[in-house]
Amino acid sequence: MLLALRPRAFHLLRLQLLHALLETIDTGLALRRLARQHLALPLLHHLLALVDVLLALLGTLLALEQAALRLQQPLLLVLRP
Repeated sequence: MLLALRPRAFHLLRLQLLHALLETIDTGLALRRLARQHLALPLLHHLLALVDVLLALLGTLLALEQAALRLQQPLLLVLRP
């Protein structure tokens, strides 16, 4: 069941990271009085691509962890007293 919910969880995590990035950018723009569309949007585009790569890496790491756990289960059954 958790595997089925993983894509939804990653989508929500991506949105939360995007929201945090937007808040940071908006704060910086308010302080420096820069035009949002000229600086923030290109920066946000690159940051969003980075978030996507990080989430894909996280998904890969979770898959590797699950594979390692599946490999350990038979060993644990053999070693069990």
